[in-house]
Order: sequence, then C-alpha cells, then structure tokens
Amino acid sequence: MKTFTRALVAITVLGAAPAFAATTITSSISVTASVSANCTFAATPSTAVAFGTYDTLAGAPTATGTIVARCTKNTAYTLALGVGAGAGASYTGRFMTGAVTSDLLGYNLFTTAGLATVFGDGTGATSTVGGTGTGFGVAFNQTTNVFGRIPALQNVSADTYSDTVVVSLTY
Repeated sequence: MKTFTRALVAITVLGAAPAFAATTITSSISVTASVSANCTFAATPSTAVAFGTYDTLAGAPTATGTIVARCTKNTAYTLALGVGAGAGASYTGRFMTGAVTSDLLGYNLFTTAGLATVFGDGTGATSTVGGTGTGFGVAFNQTTNVFGRIPALQNVSADTYSDTVVVSLTY
C-alpha cells in the first residue's frame, strides 16, 4: 500500500506540475528604400514641327509639334531647345537648310500658340517650359507642344528644307 500511495502521490504531483510555456520576445528591423528622381523621353515619339509646303507668296504658316517626356512622380523638370543646326541660327532666327541648294529658310519655335515667346534655353528673350512628373508608364506621358512659324515672303529656291534642334530635359 505504501508503494501504491507513493505512486499515487507521484502521479498527482507530476500531473499537477505546471507545464513549461514557451517564452516569446520581440524586436524590430528597419526596411528602407530611396527613390531617385529620373526622367526620360518617352517611347511614344515626339512629333516634328512639320510645316508642309511653304508658299513664298502666302502668309506666315504655322505648325505644331510635341515633345513627350516621363519623369518620376513629383519631379520638377525643364525643357529647353537649342538654336538648331542652320548656318547663322540664333534664338531670334532659326534656319532650315535646303537639301539641294544652300538657301536658308527662316523660322522660329515658340512656347505657346500665341507665338509670343521664343522657345529656347531661358537666356535673352527666350523661355523654357517646365513641368512636374507624374510617373513612368504610358499613362504618365507628359506632352509639351512646340509651336512654329515661318515668316512670309522669304526669297528662297524651290527645295526641301530641314533643321535639327536639340531638346534638353533637365531635372
């Protein structure tokens, strides 16, 4: 009986013993990232300022082209235009060069349809065009119009004229 009682007491004591609970402690880690400002010209092509056929006896034709850019959301940017590659070009008068002749056909580019402010690099009487990026992806294309005009009554030969103007995007 003593053995039975001892066994019963041992079972009771062991059964009543508290279970050892697992202990949990906590800490934390930082998660960080930096997003740098970025801009690019969009895959959607910019469009040329294409005047079509110029009639030397008619008025001053106008045309509109576009520059398409994308910038990181909330990134301020500025677009500037160079003077072009035509001989003697300046912001007061850009020139397209004839394909066959050496004639120069004068024109200029402007920031608005009113043709009041020359689109340039911000020096002299020229202005740049600024914007704020909305993000990357086709839905976020930022389109800027470029307005052009050819002055009337220019003494040039029948030819095809062209020029290349550098576009600078600063952010």
